[in-house]
Amino acid sequence: MKISAGLFALALLAAPVRAEVAWVNLDGPTGERHSALLALPAGSAQHAGLVFHHDTNLRKQGYRRGLEHGFDLKQFATALARAGFVALAPLRRHGRFKADAAYVTHSALTDGPPLEFRTAVEEGVRVHDTALRHLARHARVDRRRLGVIGLGEGALIALWAAGDKRLGATLIFSPARLRKARHLNLKMASDEARLDHLRAPLFLAMGADGRRAARKIATRRLVSGLRKHKKIFTARLDYAGGREIFDLPRGAYWADAVSFLKLHLGDG
Repeated sequence: MKISAGLFALALLAAPVRAEVAWVNLDGPTGERHSALLALPAGSAQHAGLVFHHDTNLRKQGYRRGLEHGFDLKQFATALARAGFVALAPLRRHGRFKADAAYVTHSALTDGPPLEFRTAVEEGVRVHDTALRHLARHARVDRRRLGVIGLGEGALIALWAAGDKRLGATLIFSPARLRKARHLNLKMASDEARLDHLRAPLFLAMGADGRRAARKIATRRLVSGLRKHKKIFTARLDYAGGREIFDLPRGAYWADAVSFLKLHLGDG
């Protein structure tokens, strides 16, 4: 079959960018170290940079057991790099077990009592700051175009970080309610007065069959507050399915998310 030059060019434009993925260490301001997946689009050009925050299960299980349960953090980092973004996905710790290189290979993470959700969110915001500073210094990242993405507990962390003036986009997938996080739970993160200080455009995605309490807060507080303060945002709470649809970077929600990123951070 003969293919015209025009169709061939379109095929090249539609083809995903190759990605290079590796584990790196992030050193925090007080000496703590976190392992993170760094995914780079092939080549030497600069791109927008994104921090991706995983959910509670991966924090509790570690990377390897997360794989065994069907959640592959590497898939998200790779998908973002193939879309033309530099992605950095840090691991967060559980209990006294540090999120360093050992956290990548261990399955049973029972060293000490688990973190309270409030402490987990507090530490998540600190990890976010460390990751964002790492991204901004990376030679392949255009530091004028930075964003954050979060899933579940990670979405709550991203929402608390959303007031950071360095960010050009915030994306939250199926944010966890985390009632036990007290003053750092979803209800408090969606406080109307706090939302007035958000700068970056925000994308909210939830499944139609997601947890009712979280959907109620998202609708009545988060979306309502963003609308009242005339923020730039896109909210869709009717993706087919529940929380589980966000465990893979694919389908309608992912296509919408990538389009949102390209609109507000540029085309990679």
